[in-house]
Amino acid sequence: MKVLIIILSVFLTQCSSKNNISQGELLLNSTSKTNVGSGYEMKISKFVSDSRCPEGVNCIWIGQVEMKIAVYKGETLVEEKLIIVTSNTFEENRTWFSKYIKLPDMSITSIVITPNRVKDIEIKEDEYKLGIYFE
Repeated sequence: MKVLIIILSVFLTQCSSKNNISQGELLLNSTSKTNVGSGYEMKISKFVSDSRCPEGVNCIWIGQVEMKIAVYKGETLVEEKLIIVTSNTFEENRTWFSKYIKLPDMSITSIVITPNRVKDIEIKEDEYKLGIYFE
């Protein structure tokens, strides 16, 4: 019985991590596709660059992150787009994501890259996540 509960818990945790639209968030990564609704899935297909100012460093420019996002319908690649995440590109990115993520009575309020850069600590490509948050 305990084994069944553990297996069921692991299964439910994996399912819930794929798509949390109802909780106001979507997390994209490079290791698996995320269901974004309307039959579409997205993932980070290629990490290009991260020029964000690391924590613990004084910078003149806040920086940006560039990555390619792949959109799939089933196994078919629908579109691949270079996304530049910075405070100046929020409206453009929100408009693009809204083509595929359709939520009645909700809109995208922020797009965030994690983890944050920290001085002298390297972030591996598969550790990056793109968070899309809704209200």
